Amino acid sequence: MFVEVSKPRVVINEEDKSVSVEYGIAEKQQVILKNIKLSKINSELQSGAKSILTNQEGKPINIVELENDLRKLITHFQNEGYYFASITNLNSNTLINYDKSFAFVDLNPEITLDKKVCFNEFVINGNVETNTAVIAREIDLVSGELITPVKIETIRQRLSGLNLFSSLRITPYMIYEAESNECPKTNLIVQVKEKDFGLVEIAPGFRTDLGAKLSTGIIYNNLNGMNRSASLRLQGNRRVNLDGFDSRRKEENKDLIEYSVKASFVEPYLFHDILKTQVEFELSSSFQRIRFTKFDADIFRLSPQFSKTFTKWLSTSVRYQFERIIQFDATELKDNDNFSIGGITPSLTFDFRDDIINPKKGAFFNLSSEWANSNFGSMKLDDLEVNFVKVISRNRFYYPIGNFVVALSIAGGYQKNFANKILMDSSGNPVLHTEGYDKGKPKTKGYIPSIKVFRLDGYDEIRGYDDGEINRLMDGTPVGEVIVQNEAYFTAIKFEPRYSLTDNLKLGVFFDAGRVFVSDFRPFKLRSSLGAGIKYVTPVGSLDFDYGVKLQRKTNTGGVRDSMGRFHLSIGFF
Repeated sequence: MFVEVSKPRVVINEEDKSVSVEYGIAEKQQVILKNIKLSKINSELQSGAKSILTNQEGKPINIVELENDLRKLITHFQNEGYYFASITNLNSNTLINYDKSFAFVDLNPEITLDKKVCFNEFVINGNVETNTAVIAREIDLVSGELITPVKIETIRQRLSGLNLFSSLRITPYMIYEAESNECPKTNLIVQVKEKDFGLVEIAPGFRTDLGAKLSTGIIYNNLNGMNRSASLRLQGNRRVNLDGFDSRRKEENKDLIEYSVKASFVEPYLFHDILKTQVEFELSSSFQRIRFTKFDADIFRLSPQFSKTFTKWLSTSVRYQFERIIQFDATELKDNDNFSIGGITPSLTFDFRDDIINPKKGAFFNLSSEWANSNFGSMKLDDLEVNFVKVISRNRFYYPIGNFVVALSIAGGYQKNFANKILMDSSGNPVLHTEGYDKGKPKTKGYIPSIKVFRLDGYDEIRGYDDGEINRLMDGTPVGEVIVQNEAYFTAIKFEPRYSLTDNLKLGVFFDAGRVFVSDFRPFKLRSSLGAGIKYVTPVGSLDFDYGVKLQRKTNTGGVRDSMGRFHLSIGFF
């Protein structure tokens, strides 16, 4: 408490041309915290409150932590149900008392607990279009339950998460003074101001993989005042280079516009009156024209999904998806085909991050598996069947070190084709492939459609590579040229220390590694890159500007050598 630090003294050493700065420090005696006196508080409450403090009786007092300890005391009593607890002598000289020798000190916060307060009912003001039931179902309190700041904050976060209100205020209001041993009934006054619910978006832009793009959307997020949402989105893009295409398609240089149309409807509380719990339902449909390495495709999708959040860290979902895929302008005849794929995808997520958009610590785990076969609507013909499983695990870890955050992502996937019966001709001989990478190999009744085979892009992109460079097997063959009749795998690892310049601007360096495999899985034989980037944090995610340099440049089967590196512009997934 009474340490003295002298003025600095500068000492110059002429021999080695160095300068030292010296301080004299006189520590003097320590001051021991003799007593923490919580008058008018019963012994049981005192014991629980004192145990959470940094300053403890019989030990040297830590003045730096004193303010935090006083805040902990009030929070503790409020969470015990004494919502209006306060310290009345915060600004008084009676708060800390030293003895005459200044060797001991007493801490004497005068705490007024008032009465515990119990929930009675809620009163909602300001909702014009929003149905009262939408707000009420987020207030998870029962009559007579103790009201605490933690519960109020949880309700505030849930109501804010609806994204319906531009302002929100929750205030407890005691409706009568109870007897000394009773819990006064208290109403919660919920005051809101609604947003404008209709939204029209027009978003021109540029992506390094898709080129120039233009998207537009119409969204309404409070249908019938029940927080149901509906949207229609359209997007078109024109590639400025065809680096990810095979040599034929590069030479032809066809100018084909890619586009997509997507409509969706979301019901956040499906059959709430019957189920008595929140189950979110989303129905989406889309039509997309998209270009791949060796072919173009028109894809129609219809996908209902059910999601359930059990806790703030545990959620699950089940999605059914039917896809009709028509492939055209293929380099190899086998890829001019069409498929009907119906599958169900259950998913389980554990999210322990401190923040979804800008995590600084914690971890994220997701496991999903897609099961596609004729029971779910996939095609099953005499000579062609779609029957496979796809399992993907994505895991991310964040560890803070001062102004740095060390981020790590580990992802992997496995695919298995179950329609693996060998096709026979009329003479009983195996039918063989007549072209491409699999020429001379026996055909099976089914295979995993090329559009469903693992590729390292989106969440799993390896920075520094374009799609045509990273999505190759160990011998340099593009994965799109292989007919996957057995198994396929992928691995993607990202390591990235980040430094925070501001709350919204971060610098980072990274090491990425990954590869796709067919049949032969070698998880340590990965392609890798080093690079650096800038992240700008927005309300919907980080805007990432990254440049990666390949650590192993290869010459592909067409004799073309990989570029040195690549620039990436994206909305961050990691």
